[in-house]
Amino acid sequence: MTGLSIQDLSMRFDLPGGGAVQALKDVSLDLKEGELLSVLGPSGCGKTTLLNIVAGFLAPTEGRMTLNGHEIHGPDAER
Repeated sequence: MTGLSIQDLSMRFDLPGGGAVQALKDVSLDLKEGELLSVLGPSGCGKTTLLNIVAGFLAPTEGRMTLNGHEIHGPDAER
């Protein structure tokens, strides 16, 4: 499939004091080439975290992402 596929994506940030913040949990979506997607939500709900993961700037704690059939592992000019 061409496009972006996100399967069971989760992101947890461990805090220095021993706690953790669950920014994303079990996010899945399939976006075909040419489709548009808006991500809406209140401050702190994980929108920027999701975009940083898709861009390859952050590695998710769980899940998998592919773009045009190739797994995303880091920043790339294709995105």
